[in-house]
Amino acid sequence: MGECKLLQVIALDVNLPVKQAFHILYEQGIPLAPLWDFGKGQFVGVLGPLDFILILRELGTHGSNLTEEELETHTVAAWKEGKAHISRQYDGIGRPYPRPLVQVGPYDNLKDVALKILQNKVAAVPVIYSSLQDGSYPQLLHLASLSGILKCICRYFRHSSSSLPILQQPICSIPLGTWVPRIGESSSKPLATLRPHASLGSALSLLVQAGVSSIPVVDDNDSLIDIYSRSDITALAKDKAYAQIHLDDMT
Repeated sequence: MGECKLLQVIALDVNLPVKQAFHILYEQGIPLAPLWDFGKGQFVGVLGPLDFILILRELGTHGSNLTEEELETHTVAAWKEGKAHISRQYDGIGRPYPRPLVQVGPYDNLKDVALKILQNKVAAVPVIYSSLQDGSYPQLLHLASLSGILKCICRYFRHSSSSLPILQQPICSIPLGTWVPRIGESSSKPLATLRPHASLGSALSLLVQAGVSSIPVVDDNDSLIDIYSRSDITALAKDKAYAQIHLDDMT
């Protein structure tokens, strides 16, 4: 991973109640965390904003109000198994088969790490190291994300950007991200936007359906006034707000 600065990360016990897990994410100010299974002695997944979004939507289909007790009775492990059912992920004999952990090692190059994030459509991957060939006694070193990789590249080439011409190109020439199609052109992935008075439920659904990490909030003139991100959902853990909201009534 080169000379990139490593930050402190935490892991969550897979047997924690979902409610407690998301309170920890909020209190620590982090969007996601790897999951540790003490029984298996290994990291088995990652818990992040998308999980909280899916949980809120799933619980919302079973009642008009989300109760604290419902989140208290679900462990992270139980949720991951239930998520496999929802995603119709099954093994050869019909049992739910959660998605295997996507991870990288400390000696993987930045290109391979970025490709793994993109190809697996994940927000970040844990950087895990084990000195043993069988991978036992793994150590969690870092969480690698595309934004973190970009920071490393910019830091490294800060004083020699000419050696990496792509950094000098305008973003519209590549183009990066999702763009509104030009007149007469079709776009395979239209730009998803929200209005200020859109319900929280519709915002969460759009984040999932569009497969994006954030959505611009625009006014009636399509002028940008805010951005709603997946990571914003963990703010509902503050003062247990998730227990008092109606997804389709709250904007």
